[in-house]
Amino acid sequence: MYLFQALILLIIFFSFTYTYTYIPIAEDEDIFHACAHQTGKVYNFDTLFDLSETNFRMDGESVIFNGNFTTIWDVKPTDRIQVDVRILHFDKGAWLPTLYSILVYDFCPLMFNDKQYWYTIFIGNLINLEEVRNKCLNSPGTVYRSGNCNLTATFDTFEKLSGLYKLEIKLTAYNKLGIPRPTVICTELKGELRRIN
Repeated sequence: MYLFQALILLIIFFSFTYTYTYIPIAEDEDIFHACAHQTGKVYNFDTLFDLSETNFRMDGESVIFNGNFTTIWDVKPTDRIQVDVRILHFDKGAWLPTLYSILVYDFCPLMFNDKQYWYTIFIGNLINLEEVRNKCLNSPGTVYRSGNCNLTATFDTFEKLSGLYKLEIKLTAYNKLGIPRPTVICTELKGELRRIN
């Protein structure tokens, strides 16, 4: 009897210790889409950055980015930037929430932290990193210069995933009194998840 219970516990333990590795495959190089079903003054990434000096291209299944992008969001350098990231799954004609979300209450102190996921994917590739290290998304006119940056990154999870997913990124600026600024940035990145192990 105890052997059977021990076997069941081992099976449960190993089923939760195994992870699956996935890579998102973007639909095309035009990766930033306006968020659907938003109310009020909610705008896409082109309200956060001037992207006229940037280049996005597909290289196989990867999206490669390079160029200069300048912050143009009408906020103040003293504003607190909150970042809300959600992953949604398309199922039976609707976008449904998943278990995966991140809420960063105060993004600016963490923007250049090399232990953060966004740093390894994107920020760490900035050519002028030392020049802009003290500038956050709340500093209009800051020019970020990026060399070739592969925006496609792998991630691990305990769940088996398949199908179409979207990453929704929402940025809200709050003034010193904690009142949100009227312009909110929201963008969606859509693609399939492909299991690689």
